[in-house]
Amino acid sequence: MVGLKLDLLHVEGRIGVPFPDAGPFSDFIQSALTEERLTVTPDNLRFLIMGQSLLRLLASEHMFRTRHDRRESSMTPWRDAFLQKGLHEVAVAMGLNMMMDGSGTRPIWRPRKQRVLATKMAFGALLLEQGFRACHTAFTRCAVATLDETIKKTDDPLNAIQEMALLRLGLPAYFEPLEEDGQITVGCFVGYVLVAKGSGPDVGYATQAAAVQAVECIGEWTPLVLESLGKRLRKRLYLLYSEPVIPSGMESVLSTLEQRLDAAFSDRDLLYQALIHKSLHYEHPSSYGHNERLEFLGDAVLEFTVTEFLLDKFSGDINRIFGARDSLVANRKLADVAVEKLGLHGAVRFGLKELDNFERFPDTRRKALADAFEAVLGTVYLDRGIGTARMIVDAIIHSRMSAFIEEGRTWSERNPKLLLNNLLSQRHLPRVSYEFSGREGPDDDPIFTCNVVMGEETLGSGTGRNKKSAEISAARVALEELARRKVG
Repeated sequence: MVGLKLDLLHVEGRIGVPFPDAGPFSDFIQSALTEERLTVTPDNLRFLIMGQSLLRLLASEHMFRTRHDRRESSMTPWRDAFLQKGLHEVAVAMGLNMMMDGSGTRPIWRPRKQRVLATKMAFGALLLEQGFRACHTAFTRCAVATLDETIKKTDDPLNAIQEMALLRLGLPAYFEPLEEDGQITVGCFVGYVLVAKGSGPDVGYATQAAAVQAVECIGEWTPLVLESLGKRLRKRLYLLYSEPVIPSGMESVLSTLEQRLDAAFSDRDLLYQALIHKSLHYEHPSSYGHNERLEFLGDAVLEFTVTEFLLDKFSGDINRIFGARDSLVANRKLADVAVEKLGLHGAVRFGLKELDNFERFPDTRRKALADAFEAVLGTVYLDRGIGTARMIVDAIIHSRMSAFIEEGRTWSERNPKLLLNNLLSQRHLPRVSYEFSGREGPDDDPIFTCNVVMGEETLGSGTGRNKKSAEISAARVALEELARRKVG
């Protein structure tokens, strides 16, 4: 017991959060330090589910706050890589990398998958016992370094510069008559200039002159193209570094939105940004930017708050929880209701080209408005905290509870991943993991390959044009394989 007490103190010192001798987190740490192998049980499954959503949110927030000029398309793969490959290192930082051998007398190194499981469960248990702030502290102390290292290993400096130009100036998009290679070249040159000159509004005039000079040095383009390009750059740079002012017509829109959210914002500029679609920023750039990055953060906030709500509502029915969550989040049912309740149809601002797309492809408007709701939720989280975000999501779910639950039941019945989880649970078989083994094709039309793994065995493989569809395809193959074996 003396050795165990020292181990508990060791973990406490690593995460920077004191915890009592008895409680969900303390009990879990004791079992993690003494049991030869961690297993998922009905008692600790809640820890695992909440830990997964919590780590996804905290990783998203860290990238949002520290990678100011990076787009969602870059941050999502970094987050996925961290959650899939980096959590075993977080376990080491937390002091959860060791366990006792079969005799219970000698500590040995915990296998990699066991370290990942310990990390997720530990954060879920810590949330239940100590609350969100304690988890934030533990993540900062034990996980941020691993996340930053994951980003560093996979980041491309050239891509970083192009993304900076695209985010701040709407480049290279809408820079006709240049071909794609020419657009990228302009984006890189302007990005380099922005890096060299800094990003504050006090360097506006110098940046304008340097950027135009850089573009003029690219060479071999016709004077007409260069003149047109120079004019566009000057205008965009002037707007970028001018003093941000919320349009007068938007003040009443923001006030109405605050009333419907029942929350007053200290940073109304951020709330305004949540209502700017990227199509408008590309056509009329400003220092406000657009809402894509806020949507990236808000998506994680939405999944976390919905998971928390459903675990409280249906703590004993895991399959029902996953079915309802997929319906509410992945199928955008909750966002559709939120858009209606908050009046986002008339609040979100789009570019003219995007409005034309809505006429031809009506479903794109639904997605854009759902993304805007997630951006608003991300703003709520940053400005008002996780407590206010919880209240907003809970109120929206309560308003359509019966319809949401029925939709969730239908969704779960046709979702291969949930059917697979249900079958494994009924037969007391281990849970599976989804591991990606390849990506082929061009960046704008990739094909992902996913494997369903149970223990050391691959039950099935599938492909898809995104990771989610590849997982569903692999789960369907795994179900067929289990049916062939007459499991279930």
